[in-house]
Amino acid sequence: MEPDGEKRSPNGPKVVHLDFESFSKVEATPPPEDPDDQEYKEHVAFWEGILGVHPRHWTWTADQVSECYRRLIEVDVLRNAAKYRQEDYDYCKRIQELNKTSSPFLFTTVDILPRSPSPRCFHTWHREFRMTNTTPTSVGSMRFTQPGGAYEYTSSQLLQFFSMKFAGDFSHGQRMSIYGFVAVRDDVDQLRNYIFNRPREHAQEITPDSPDLLLIPPTRGISAPYDVIVEYSLKVKGNGGDDTDDEVFVDGCFMFREDSGCDTALRKVRLFGPVGPLDIHFVTMKWAVEATVEVKVKRAMPGYSLSMVAASTCGSEEEITLYDRSASCPVAMEPKGGSGLSSSVVAVAHAVVAVEVGCYLKLRFEIGRDEEAEAGRGLGRHARKSSHELLFTAQRHGSSKGAVVMGRMFKVAAKVTWSTMGLPFLLIFDSNKRGLLGDPDGPCLV
Repeated sequence: MEPDGEKRSPNGPKVVHLDFESFSKVEATPPPEDPDDQEYKEHVAFWEGILGVHPRHWTWTADQVSECYRRLIEVDVLRNAAKYRQEDYDYCKRIQELNKTSSPFLFTTVDILPRSPSPRCFHTWHREFRMTNTTPTSVGSMRFTQPGGAYEYTSSQLLQFFSMKFAGDFSHGQRMSIYGFVAVRDDVDQLRNYIFNRPREHAQEITPDSPDLLLIPPTRGISAPYDVIVEYSLKVKGNGGDDTDDEVFVDGCFMFREDSGCDTALRKVRLFGPVGPLDIHFVTMKWAVEATVEVKVKRAMPGYSLSMVAASTCGSEEEITLYDRSASCPVAMEPKGGSGLSSSVVAVAHAVVAVEVGCYLKLRFEIGRDEEAEAGRGLGRHARKSSHELLFTAQRHGSSKGAVVMGRMFKVAAKVTWSTMGLPFLLIFDSNKRGLLGDPDGPCLV
């Protein structure tokens, strides 16, 4: 008998396979009440009174609507819907034209959507992804790090974002300051999982030589077995003291769903805005887990510092920047009391990277040496950087550790905590059998 009054088998947790009848009961269980529902229901009730049916069941014609409401339907509903369809059609046409001349890398076609369609209750995706709720995701990473039964320990399809780059001409001059957000909404809780988020006072400056917007690691893995919404609202900061003369960079959202039969593949999405195009690179990983990375500088003699931490995985040549000293607030790592040693300094606290089971996660560290300190030891006045790597093999739970040691001069330690997204293993969905019961080396041959 356990303290909670339950009896448990000494052989560990029991795996329960759900049959069709059990799954039907689970499917029929209503989702928990959403705090946004009350306002949404009032919105639906208003239009249901006009249409005579729920907007979801409306046939998109004003023939059955009373004369006094017909113009309202034609202007506010039908005209807006036609506008959104035309914008998506025009986008797809532009991408198709680009792909005829873009070689060898083609752009991925996605569904372009408005962030705030009007009236929103006629667009079911807006409610399904809780678009009126702008709070960050309430679910964190590292939820399933301890070994357990099959129910929660299946690998699943995840997205990993690599880069976001301005691909146009700098007609505004040789630099622009960009602020705003880019967030992803998935099936976990449909709330914003930010990959870029900067207020106006901390806008990022981009130039022709450095057109990349610096991404931030998501709060948790981005689940992608179903539709995913990428929501974005970016502006160019003007010269005034407020946002009255700021220009829209890009604003909207797009829906993406990977073909379940596709293998891991790099995607490039181009977004068009008044200032110019923005390219977003990401990859879909079919049998993936979360890797939560923590990096600490354990020891740093004067003149030594951690310049950058980048991550990469097999199957992609692009790196994910986890830490860039030049783009971050300087971290003081001076020795205490002249001992030449410092206490631990956290460089990367909570960076989530998606990795396929059985594949490697490579962490690359750039360690810089201050030129004045080098000169003091007779090594000249040239700044130097050395690159070091740690390799970890992805697993479904647990953690891995490693360290880079440069004698007594510098030491940096890394810890990677592995976790699944907690998706249930169901026999009726044989697509995730491989992620749980397949080759122990995983889908990737390292």
